[in-house]
Amino acid sequence: MKVLYAARMARPDLMEITCTLARAVNRWTPAHAEQLHKMMCYIHQHPEVRCVGCCGDDPSQLSVKCYVGSDFASDPESCRSTSGGA
Repeated sequence: MKVLYAARMARPDLMEITCTLARAVNRWTPAHAEQLHKMMCYIHQHPEVRCVGCCGDDPSQLSVKCYVGSDFASDPESCRSTSGGA
């Protein structure tokens, strides 16, 4: 529940895998357990990542603070990125 709340409020990079794992609770497999472990390791290693947006700022004041270059766990077999980004 805490991860789902964090994903909704400040970590949209976690939203896809969090919702995927939440949908699989009633049919849990070892692959899901591995995905959960990888997600928790990612959260533990990157606690400083927060995606925050502000509307109404002047475009010249906007900058990218973080960029997510992968679609975490879109390959259900290996949990590897399939977006082509590194």
